[in-house]
Amino acid sequence: MSKRRRAGTEEDKAARRAELLAAARSVFARKGFHGTTIADVARGAGASYGTVYWYFDSKEALFDAVVEAEGEALQAAVLDALAEDPPADPDDALAHTVQAVFEHFGRNHEGARLLLRDSSRTHFAGRFLSGLAAIVADGQDHGRLRAGPPEVIAYAFASLVGQFVERRLHHDDGLTDAEAAVFVVGTLLDGLRAR
Repeated sequence: MSKRRRAGTEEDKAARRAELLAAARSVFARKGFHGTTIADVARGAGASYGTVYWYFDSKEALFDAVVEAEGEALQAAVLDALAEDPPADPDDALAHTVQAVFEHFGRNHEGARLLLRDSSRTHFAGRFLSGLAAIVADGQDHGRLRAGPPEVIAYAFASLVGQFVERRLHHDDGLTDAEAAVFVVGTLLDGLRAR
């Protein structure tokens, strides 16, 4: 791909920024944060090294922008799924949410790799865990969930979902997204003991 001239109009600038983000998304997903260089992103976008810095102050800022976009896409997918088929109770809400996560990442392997690979570096992970901890605290207040630090329970839940997403990227367990979601939520709420 040949190098192009600097974008002139606001529309051109927005399009160039989107191209840089798309290239960065692909490279970060493949190589991780530490393995990616600005030169890799520039090459992937067919831009000069300096062009990347024209739009982003640092590799960290570029990574944060990519993760922010991925987090927003995931959140939109979950909210759309919940609006389309409103759950009857909190257990259904959790299963619908997890199913939406599985469906989203099933269509978006790069996004899954990006959010899972460097999750400790992202602000999105902290916001996600805070939101989940609030849901846990609400469930505890209403007597539906066991006592314990909401942040710890939220982390355990997010870890289980994340590990399942990671596994599903590489293995077909023969479960639909809905079946996998029911299993994960059931495991979280009821444990592994046979009833």
